[in-house]
Amino acid sequence: MNLAIKQPVEKMYSFILAPNALNNIIGFLLSNFSHAESLKTWDLNKKYFDEKLTIISNPSDNRHVLFDQIVNKGIAPEEVFIIENGILKNYLLDENDSDTLHIPYLNNSFTHREVQQGFSSLDDMVASCSESILIIEMHGEFDPTGSFSGIIKQGYFIKDGKIHYSLTNVTISLNVFDIFNAIIDISKETVSFGTKIFPYIKFNELLLVTN
Repeated sequence: MNLAIKQPVEKMYSFILAPNALNNIIGFLLSNFSHAESLKTWDLNKKYFDEKLTIISNPSDNRHVLFDQIVNKGIAPEEVFIIENGILKNYLLDENDSDTLHIPYLNNSFTHREVQQGFSSLDDMVASCSESILIIEMHGEFDPTGSFSGIIKQGYFIKDGKIHYSLTNVTISLNVFDIFNAIIDISKETVSFGTKIFPYIKFNELLLVTN
């Protein structure tokens, strides 16, 4: 199917992030819980995100194309819930930081990450959109507040439940912490990227297009 390339009107949109587009977003989100400073900002067992969001690290899960049976000192890696139903359950600390902070070390490298899938099909998620953007690939930069500014390298404009035209080089901005409090739906389809398994996630109207 050959679609024309157009530019959408400048405004806020609901949007769907494809697994590839989620990769850097999830990486930035989890980086906030991976150092000693995390303890000053983020409390364990506190709900920070939408209850639909669960992120797991299980290096020995053979659904990963690249999975590990042994991580440290000959011991099988642990399955760790990082975020469960929107609640921060564990920090991503290495052995040295765990010892320094007197926090039990979790035998997990945290290179393997999975966003738990939902129950809706991608087709149904698209069909439910009145006016939305599907982002396949995007590039940009984050600041410490969670703000992301960049461009859609590959995407599609959805209107009345159907894909209308292609998008490329569309300037966008969003806030990572805000969008993970505004999840509408998560797909049952997932894509594996070697050490990562991600679904499609549909978010509320928090994507600003500014061409």
